[in-house]
Amino acid sequence: MQVNVSSDGWGLLRHSWLPFRIEPVDYLIKDPLRATAINTSSLAAALAEQVKKLHVNYIVADTLALNFDRHISKTVRLLPDSLHLDMAPRFMVSSVINMTPRSIQIDGPAKLVKGLPDTIWVRIPRKRISDNYDEELPLNQLRHPLLHTSADRVAVSFEVGELLSPPPSVKGERAKE
Repeated sequence: MQVNVSSDGWGLLRHSWLPFRIEPVDYLIKDPLRATAINTSSLAAALAEQVKKLHVNYIVADTLALNFDRHISKTVRLLPDSLHLDMAPRFMVSSVINMTPRSIQIDGPAKLVKGLPDTIWVRIPRKRISDNYDEELPLNQLRHPLLHTSADRVAVSFEVGELLSPPPSVKGERAKE
């Protein structure tokens, strides 16, 4: 948005050459969920009232479009993706897979938050796991500038054991000797 202003030389210099001294302009939008645009003449009047040393001539735009959404929260459960664990040969998970936290709170615009699943499966990225596992993993699938999460990482741990003999054969198959 561009604003056309006029003032004496020092007033213009102060606001254009030293912009770090200009305070943000507050503009109250009544009923933001129903408002679809801002009338620039009312914005110019509000701007003129807050920037006393400048005369606001006009704003370079007919209207400013708005798109507000309700702010909501949702609790999402975190579960380990145990089907895709990459274990080394003859090794297996020998304990419960612990996760901290087990759920997270997500806040943001209703359109985004409602589209999130109720459960997020946390994938364990390490390959050929052969010893006890204890790592913090990022929750990358929730990264969005409009979403705020109660945690951006999850701690995952479990114990790993080595099979000393081959696993029992499936019914109908004979174990190879």
